[in-house]
Amino acid sequence: MLIQVIYCHPLADSYNHALFQTIVATLDNKGHQVVATDLYGEQFDPVMREDERRSYYGAQYDEGMVATHTALLRRVDGIILCFPHWWFSMPAML
Repeated sequence: MLIQVIYCHPLADSYNHALFQTIVATLDNKGHQVVATDLYGEQFDPVMREDERRSYYGAQYDEGMVATHTALLRRVDGIILCFPHWWFSMPAML
């Protein structure tokens, strides 16, 4: 299976990062294809800008900022999200 593991935490030395690395390694060892995505590491910007919002329902909507991510989400067989639960919900970046 093609599995995307999405990590969303600002610290590379966190417990969540250790879990992320363990999940990726375990899936790989079990023979899965793994796409490891570190949203902070790639400096993903989740903010919808004014011009993007104004064009959202129009024919000229530019999804370039998220096109790579949405294409991958459509391709994978499964998704695992790694984020700190001390935020009591998913981080806004997700």
